[in-house]
Amino acid sequence: MIAHYPSDPPPRWHNPVLALGNFDGLHRGHAKIIDRVRRRAGERGGTPAAMTFDPHPPRVV
Repeated sequence: MIAHYPSDPPPRWHNPVLALGNFDGLHRGHAKIIDRVRRRAGERGGTPAAMTFDPHPPRVV
């Protein structure tokens, strides 16, 4: 699911486990983070999620 803030309603995920970052490609480092989030969510009966930014944060800040 892709949610666009602020126009989309907030997602309703059960016990979300969030990877927050700038995922500019799925290399080994990012894959490891995503795998860890998926495992933690599974252990907690939660929903794995990743949040990224568009445009890239330095372009905004």
